Amino acid sequence: MSTLPVDILERDWQRELAGGALAERLQRWREVEPALWPFTRPASLIRYLGPATPAASKDVVLCALLRRAREDPVAARLVLQALLPALKRRVGRVLIDVDEREELWSAVLYRLWRRIRSYPVGRLPHHVAANLALSAVRDELRARERERKQARGRVGEPSPELPDHCTDDGDIDMRLAEAVDGGAITAWEAELIARTRVDGELLGPIAAARGVRLNTLVQARVRAERRLLMYLGARVSPKGGRFGLSVVLGSPGEGPADPSGEKTNRHP
Repeated sequence: MSTLPVDILERDWQRELAGGALAERLQRWREVEPALWPFTRPASLIRYLGPATPAASKDVVLCALLRRAREDPVAARLVLQALLPALKRRVGRVLIDVDEREELWSAVLYRLWRRIRSYPVGRLPHHVAANLALSAVRDELRARERERKQARGRVGEPSPELPDHCTDDGDIDMRLAEAVDGGAITAWEAELIARTRVDGELLGPIAAARGVRLNTLVQARVRAERRLLMYLGARVSPKGGRFGLSVVLGSPGEGPADPSGEKTNRHP
């Protein structure tokens, strides 16, 4: 039986579902959170928070749970469970040394738990799940990079891929909004980047809905991403600088995309 922290969490969750305490707690939350009214069982709530539901719809429900999570660790545990699939994908993309799996998972889960318990639910909800998962992985990667620099005796040297003004705790939407306000990209281009690079939507259906050729939309995104990188002060390679974009937005990166918008190095 696996002793990996994320696998232990999955087994614990099944035990929680089998008991009645979680369902009883959900009924209490529904009394004070209208967004939770449609959900009578924890399992149905978790399914709703899965990839099939649009991000904007999930944001409302997640914010309701996050408000409860500030005082109720059971609500925080439910949010954590909802985020595990996305977190697994992101950790899988940055995990190189198999021997570090347990240590990395423990650290990332700890950071995510703290984020969930203190998430600023008063702000406009947008890409809540992505921001939580990205920030947990990003913060741990940054902490490890600082430790490596200290070990090499080069404390305080800036990362060549991450400009100084992008090392704050701002979220994805803030960076995109700043770029729109600064005239680097349009509001539609910001939405396109968020939907395809953060929420994981494919370019094909978006192109069909707008009545444009897929390749036209691919090229539009490439140009927008280059302008975004230049605006944020990151180095832009002649081929587009996808790694630079992922770092600036706080993502560990998802590898290059083929012309259809599909990732070409997905982990199983």
